[in-house]
Amino acid sequence: MIKELNIKNFAIIDSLCVKFDNGFNVITGETGAGKTLIIKAVDILLGAKINKKMIRDESVALEINAKFIHNGKDLEISRIFKRERSYSEVNKKRISISDLLKKYSSLVQFQRQHDSNDLLDVSKHILMLDSYIGIEEEIFTLNNLFYAYLDDKKRYDDMKINAIAYRDKINLNKFQIDELNSIKLDVKEESLVNKKYKQFVSSKDVIDTVNKYIDLNEDFQISPIINIEKNIKSLSRYQSEDTDINDLVNRLEEVLIELKDIKDEVSNLDSKYHFNEEEKSVIEDKILSYEQIKRKYGGSIQSAIKFRDTLISEIDGDLSYDDKLEKLKNKLDLSKKLYMNKAQEVSATRKEYALTMQKKINDYLKKVDMPNSKIKILIKPSGRYSDNGIDECEIYIITNKGEKFKPLQEIASGGEISRIMLSISLVLSNVNTGSTLIFDEVDTGVSGATASSMGNLLKGLADRKQLIVVTHLPQIASKAIAHVYCYKSVNFSKTKAKLKYLKNESRKKEIARMLSGEKITQHSLKQAERFILDG
Repeated sequence: MIKELNIKNFAIIDSLCVKFDNGFNVITGETGAGKTLIIKAVDILLGAKINKKMIRDESVALEINAKFIHNGKDLEISRIFKRERSYSEVNKKRISISDLLKKYSSLVQFQRQHDSNDLLDVSKHILMLDSYIGIEEEIFTLNNLFYAYLDDKKRYDDMKINAIAYRDKINLNKFQIDELNSIKLDVKEESLVNKKYKQFVSSKDVIDTVNKYIDLNEDFQISPIINIEKNIKSLSRYQSEDTDINDLVNRLEEVLIELKDIKDEVSNLDSKYHFNEEEKSVIEDKILSYEQIKRKYGGSIQSAIKFRDTLISEIDGDLSYDDKLEKLKNKLDLSKKLYMNKAQEVSATRKEYALTMQKKINDYLKKVDMPNSKIKILIKPSGRYSDNGIDECEIYIITNKGEKFKPLQEIASGGEISRIMLSISLVLSNVNTGSTLIFDEVDTGVSGATASSMGNLLKGLADRKQLIVVTHLPQIASKAIAHVYCYKSVNFSKTKAKLKYLKNESRKKEIARMLSGEKITQHSLKQAERFILDG
């Protein structure tokens, strides 16, 4: 329940503090004095959009703050709009609008004058029924199943429409996979081929150098090996006589061994760098293939491998078009079945609860002086699938005995619409979880004994929930426990909304004003006193 509401810088409200009783509260007053602004402020506080035009002074923040009792504990919620931005707080801590709506929007249930128009909008009838049943979770599940069905249907239809394009894409994928598999996609393999190619490019120079070296060592006059061998032979005659000569001979013999090893290894290079024309052609083709693949598929062997793997996964195990289409059709059939099962379950629930809801509404219609009126909630197939199911719901009514049921909007008057809407609200109030109900001028077109009956119904409802009612009817205002009066004050050409808490004599005068207009008479005062005593 709401204990206190504080509003600053909102339309004609400069600063206002409204305290509420935990039972039946009424708000009355002059036209345009801010009665509906109080209700609008509660709506904004709980997440409704803010119209910037409603800010009284743009240089000052718009602030709305309320203190609640929620689940036996104190709860404070604030909404501040400043410098084109708004934010909310719960118990002095920031909270997002989405979380605020999720956690606290059900604290208060609103019934406004314009909500009566919902009765004239057939599409809203099913929402009223669902609210009575309380099948939010089932509708949420139905929504998800519906959109899953739509997604599967779109994929299936697109596949059928784009059959040629799909087949072309599969064929292109297969061609590209074959092209990518035409060579060994391996980084090490590419490196070996490049190394082999570099050997081929340098082979002529290497072989020419090798041949010159071999020729050098075979020339009797200039061959290092032959000349060293001669020198060793000449010096070896003096080895035993001179240790230095002996050391020199040993060193020359070591050099000779090394030179012979080098000669053998140089000779081996000839076979290593020898390529025939066929080998040359094979290597060049491999190099060309690698370069073409890299150029077409990402610039490197790694990117080409990744592209190939992606293509393979897209082909999905090499399913044919018909296999793919059948797979999508089976998925579509399953999602349609799941949706229809849930939709039929929800439809059966609606038909069952429509009977109990209409009975309760009809009971209330008798209490608001519509004894000969009855409503009937008709559920019929819509002939289409929607996120709300497969049903159409429409409220029919008879207002006189012997008539046939007809659509509500065809025969109900303004006063009847208000009473029917109140009856529906009273039925819904028994299932809504909010502890506070707000009625904003739902008594349009109602007067006399009917207004008194409506007041009694609201008074009975206030035994179970906190009520805040904006009304122009003295018959309703006289039933309340707490009475707030709104009026306008003009200072220095600026209009401000003000309020008073009415009790005893002041309350009697306000109800008398509501009865007779601005000129209060002794008769209206006595009548107001009687209303209050009867309340």
